[in-house]
Amino acid sequence: MKCKTTILQWGGGWPDSIGNAFIDFGSMYALKKAVEESNVVLSSNFPRSFLSRGFISNRVRILDLSILDKTNNLLDIREVVKADYIILSGEILTPSWIRLCVSHRFLKKKDAKIIIHGGGGSRYTKREFETVRHFLSKINFYAFISRDEKVFREYKGIAQHSFNGIDCAFFAKDYFHPASFNLPRYITFTFDKIKEPKLKSEERMIIRTHHAYWSQSGFLKKFAYFNRQNFSKKNTLISDLPQDYLNVYFNTEETHSDRVHACVPTLAFGKPAKLYIDTPRAALFDRINAGLVTSELTYPSLKNIQKEKDRQVRFLSEILNTK
Repeated sequence: MKCKTTILQWGGGWPDSIGNAFIDFGSMYALKKAVEESNVVLSSNFPRSFLSRGFISNRVRILDLSILDKTNNLLDIREVVKADYIILSGEILTPSWIRLCVSHRFLKKKDAKIIIHGGGGSRYTKREFETVRHFLSKINFYAFISRDEKVFREYKGIAQHSFNGIDCAFFAKDYFHPASFNLPRYITFTFDKIKEPKLKSEERMIIRTHHAYWSQSGFLKKFAYFNRQNFSKKNTLISDLPQDYLNVYFNTEETHSDRVHACVPTLAFGKPAKLYIDTPRAALFDRINAGLVTSELTYPSLKNIQKEKDRQVRFLSEILNTK
């Protein structure tokens, strides 16, 4: 009997941003598509990334009277799974995320190949690039798949294989099976950081979604903001299930948001979106020829998205079917 390839997806972080779930599911779909005879295991980064900040516990942990960082007492499933490949996706190429990774003994082992699948950065500064590049040079870095051109240029060549790819959440149409809504036509607002815009002559119903249903920083501040700004408005969605959000984005007529990963699945479903913040992370939209999303309501080309997804799956198939 042929031994299945075990692939460990380092996922989670959904309470702080439900968009992380869209990325996890997209990555897992592409991996399974590339290697059908595989066991793709999803395990959460919750123990360290949510409960810890360096040597001092996250402020949220003060609520249970833990002042010092005690995360080493927690069982982290990622460190005990026997895997052939470790997959890391999303906004992981940052100094803060790297600091959390350094403590993981499993990343330093040589019996599992590390793949960054749809990886991106945060600030895109010289310091960020230097810190991340140093870390990547110290691990068993097998393959690098970027989610935007800038990141690809910065880190290509460090891993054994490099590929100029797309964000994994663009696979939403492939892994998610939506439900139809018994609702009138509506648009979606997802504003967790800035005040929502006022659209002229807008008579359609508005559904408001929030991607951070539990904040890992500034909890009281964000709670006060949500309560004042949004909880009193009708048709507000806050859920711990990513499927609820994806159903909203699938059935919407358009999405307006300050969240990158509210726009990504909307576009993946063939609906228009507009992003209302200026962030270097928006470069991931250029990969599907939707770079105008930060300045105007942008309609996607499903043909372009499909082309990039097919290329990415083919690359994964080439580098994973080598055992």
